[in-house]
Amino acid sequence: LARAEQEYLSDEVQVQNAQRGVTKAREALGVSVGADTPVDSAAEPSLGQTPSLNDALEATKDRPDVKTQALRTTAADHVRRDSWTDYMPLLTGVFQPFYQNPASLTTPLTGWQAQLILTVPFYDGGLRYGQKRERDALLAEARFDYEGALRQARSDVRAAFEEVRRADEALKAATAASDVSKLALDLANKAYQAGATSNLELIDAERRARDAATQTAIAEDGARQARMDLLAASGRFP
Repeated sequence: LARAEQEYLSDEVQVQNAQRGVTKAREALGVSVGADTPVDSAAEPSLGQTPSLNDALEATKDRPDVKTQALRTTAADHVRRDSWTDYMPLLTGVFQPFYQNPASLTTPLTGWQAQLILTVPFYDGGLRYGQKRERDALLAEARFDYEGALRQARSDVRAAFEEVRRADEALKAATAASDVSKLALDLANKAYQAGATSNLELIDAERRARDAATQTAIAEDGARQARMDLLAASGRFP
């Protein structure tokens, strides 16, 4: 009786800890979706079909961080490419209407004047050459950042694929262990009913079966999390 009570209290501790985790998860989900109350999932989330490794690696170019670095590289290339405009003459048009009251002999009451001003830069102390070198450096930096982001994204995908494989293996082993523990529990029940064993063996079998079922649930969650990480790494998070 004391052993059974001990097992019951231990189970109650695990249940309360699990409920605490569920509460935190609901609150975190509510914050993520912009709700002021806890949010729970109504059904099992559908993550779709897991992409192949080649498709996931190819999809990394569509990740927001990689696309941002690609756009920065394109912008830096456009700025550097337009550096030739610094060496071109500059033609400026100026138009000024005016009103003068009273009018004079040289200036009427109303009128306007227009000017075309041509500026030809001959010497600027090396400013244009310095700006050109600066733009070349910024373009090189942007390209390095893009290549680094792409390498990191592909590394994340490969690591996520390995994580999915390991998680699936863990789930398979946990499921097999749960099935074996259920069989062991049935045998322990039959042995106890036949009077071949005491209730201690039965309690131990029940505890092992419960622990195996818990590990299976944890492994299922780990496999689901691994697939979510893979989708996020490949830029395909739903």
